[in-house]
Amino acid sequence: MPASVNDGVMNIELNVANLDITVPEGLAVEIKTDDSLSITNIDTKRFPKEGDYYVSPGYDTAVNRVVLNITSNIGRVTIK
Repeated sequence: MPASVNDGVMNIELNVANLDITVPEGLAVEIKTDDSLSITNIDTKRFPKEGDYYVSPGYDTAVNRVVLNITSNIGRVTIK
């Protein structure tokens, strides 16, 4: 992911695949996952769960931030 994005949105759809995402320091993200039979590993120390989302602390006031929507049917998704 790029290190600087002003209010970006990233939509990712996977069917049978593995995906590793590294979020750069300084980029805030709000993560929404829809994972049928997938294994999802999200670093909850960096992105604590708030309701249905995983959110970087300070997301609401961050200059560089991205909404990350991930739909995965079968596979593995890792976000760190």
